[in-house]
Amino acid sequence: MDDEDQRKRLLQALIVGNLLLTLTVVGWAVWAVADPEYWFPDAAADQGRVGEEGPRGERGTRGPVGSSGPSGPGVEDTQATADDAQTTADNALSRVEEAEGRLAELENVDTSDLDSRLSELESKVDDACSTLSFELNTSGC
Repeated sequence: MDDEDQRKRLLQALIVGNLLLTLTVVGWAVWAVADPEYWFPDAAADQGRVGEEGPRGERGTRGPVGSSGPSGPGVEDTQATADDAQTTADNALSRVEEAEGRLAELENVDTSDLDSRLSELESKVDDACSTLSFELNTSGC
């Protein structure tokens, strides 16, 4: 026999051995699935009654805080929206404060002076209307 024939016979023997081992393992796996009580009797054994829970032990020290996890989807958009809303709210607040300041200034205006000036203006308009009507020979403005 030459070297080549020996290699072929060895390869054939290994293939047959591998096939037998594979069939054995597959057969055992099928048997274990079909009859688990035989192979794992403790898993199928009756369990006893669960007793009372014992006293709670001392609590240990708290560990260091871990790193924060990654941001979820949309967090950056939400943060940008929140920042925009905060800016808008700040602008609105400053405008309200400005309006309050102007209103306080208007509350301090003396309206009696305005009433007298308005009456004076009305009389001047009536005089101008009368003069215009006289010059144009019409009645009323």
